[in-house]
Amino acid sequence: MTSSLLLIILMFMLPIYISFYLSSFVQNNWMESFLSFTSNSLHFQSDFLNDILFGDYGLLSLGIYSVVWALPVVIFISISTNIVSESHLKSYIVWSIDPIMTKVGLTGYDIVPVIEGFGCNSAAVLRANHDCSACSKSNCISLISFGSSCSYQIGATLSLFSVMNAPWLFMPYILIVFIGGIIHIKLWSPKSILPTHYFVLDKVRKPSIKAIWLQSMDTIKSFLVQALPIFFVICIIASLLSMTPILVYISNIFNIILQAINVPKEMSTGILFSMIRKDGMLLFNMNHGAILQSISLKSAFLLILFSSTFSACSVIITMIIKSFGWLEGIKIVGKQMVTATICFFITVLILNLL
Repeated sequence: MTSSLLLIILMFMLPIYISFYLSSFVQNNWMESFLSFTSNSLHFQSDFLNDILFGDYGLLSLGIYSVVWALPVVIFISISTNIVSESHLKSYIVWSIDPIMTKVGLTGYDIVPVIEGFGCNSAAVLRANHDCSACSKSNCISLISFGSSCSYQIGATLSLFSVMNAPWLFMPYILIVFIGGIIHIKLWSPKSILPTHYFVLDKVRKPSIKAIWLQSMDTIKSFLVQALPIFFVICIIASLLSMTPILVYISNIFNIILQAINVPKEMSTGILFSMIRKDGMLLFNMNHGAILQSISLKSAFLLILFSSTFSACSVIITMIIKSFGWLEGIKIVGKQMVTATICFFITVLILNLL
């Protein structure tokens, strides 16, 4: 069990560590120079085009963060999880982690989609629908939605903490998010008797480099073809909305939260778009991170924590409703919002006492 827990930590901490330093190097040595050169070379007479490309939510001024910070995480976490899968170590993790999982209303088999959720929540929900028993499926999907930070979310938070010059905040952040997911299950899950599983332990083997490469390339292509264009669309929509009073009205929805942590109303856009896509939080990097850097570390940490846990992204919400039906699906989403708000205010109280 101890070996499996250490392996799970290694599976994600090592690729995240590598990704952070690679992204930091690219941002500090290439990205800033590229943005400066591009903004001076492509300055248009039209304010509309300048706002779309170089404004607070511009395609280049903000959209490039998704490439620099999310793509390395997608690549290295994908390679890491595929190595564990191809080497058959996954079956030993499932077997050894079962005693812990049953204490939170899950089984050892449920750890597989939960782990996969750290790469892609969508793939994890599909696996949960296929692999999890009827007794634990709802709990497993709830934990994925709340506690399994997908690679896009991890990339976004790494970017934000880097802009704040506090990358060390990622460790307490990811720990609080996962613990919050477990609390969420214990708070809402029905008391059910989990089935007894019989585990088949596959012989550990040397992983195939070709298989790892092909599976990783599928994930990377999915990010480049499906996820990245969506974030660029979000940048365009946010730029257009910033030209209207709509964002002012939107900010009123989250006024209580923003006032509680002394955060400007402009940041409400990032909360809204994080409900569409987790890397929508990158909108907090508006104005090259000037607003984010102007608030305290505590306020920024709480803002990122609330934004990333308040709701699953729109894709996962759709999949949850498809799996459980409209009524049950909306209940699951609503329960997460309640738990996230409770955890948020508890964290506020704890930090105020420190």
